[in-house]
Amino acid sequence: MTATTMVRLGRAVVLCLSLLGLAFVPCRTDALSLSQLRAGVVPITYGIYSIIIDRLSTRILKRMQAVEEELSRITDARDLGDDDDATVVPLLTPAQLRETVSRRTNLVTDSSHRRSWCKWRLTLTEPAARAPLAATAAAASSTSRVVEPGHTYTWLYRSYVNSEERNAIACSVYNWKIFFLMHSSTTKMVVHERDVSDTTSDHTRITLVDQFRLGLVLPVTITWHGTISTTTQPPPHTTTAPLPPTPRITWTRTEARIASKVIENPAAAQKLSKEPWDVVKCEDGMVCFQRGDVGYLVFDKIVGGN
Repeated sequence: MTATTMVRLGRAVVLCLSLLGLAFVPCRTDALSLSQLRAGVVPITYGIYSIIIDRLSTRILKRMQAVEEELSRITDARDLGDDDDATVVPLLTPAQLRETVSRRTNLVTDSSHRRSWCKWRLTLTEPAARAPLAATAAAASSTSRVVEPGHTYTWLYRSYVNSEERNAIACSVYNWKIFFLMHSSTTKMVVHERDVSDTTSDHTRITLVDQFRLGLVLPVTITWHGTISTTTQPPPHTTTAPLPPTPRITWTRTEARIASKVIENPAAAQKLSKEPWDVVKCEDGMVCFQRGDVGYLVFDKIVGGN
């Protein structure tokens, strides 16, 4: 069930419950005023609506988890179907993959689309893996696993899903979770311009910013600071040259800002940032990272972003 269907269902439920509530209202106007009616019916209706949305969100989350559990066992894109296979999973371009992200939830909830994301990720290394060793330099160069300094990337997709996805789906249709902690904007990753110290140590500084709202009004910002190893030079054109190391982001510290209060290295953020992020694919501004054994994330370069 898509988020759009959930919205329509939610509106229908609210309408039905409102009409049902009106049906039990006494006909005598002195028994219950209109303001009293609204004060009673609206909260009850919204509460029932939110419970229904919670259950629908949980159902969508379980379907997403089941698909990812299936995809986690696939390591070859050909296992997702060849061209002559009736059950082939289409290999989408980056532009087509961007269209699979819901504008309402900022998630990919469709199972077939999540399979296409998996196939896109797995397809990357196949040409280089099949190429002769003498051609690996050209293959590595064309693959270009380089995150460009001086640009901002926005979060697009991840292969592992949990309660954050469920809450995002529920909040997108104004479930009661909007009154708790919810994302106020999409996660951003800033790749800073290199300075002299960066050039000397051969790395580039990275900042990851998550923005939330607590109770709809209190701003909360979680920031991760780290560096990405700069391994942009392809190996020499020899048959014995090894492949260049995989570019890796190592997170060095975190910060939480709640209104004007700053908390350095909060425990929850520190725990999440322990896993390094390896760059596994770059194509048309989209960068795919492997977050240890947890799963994969994809960020998209903002055109004109600094």
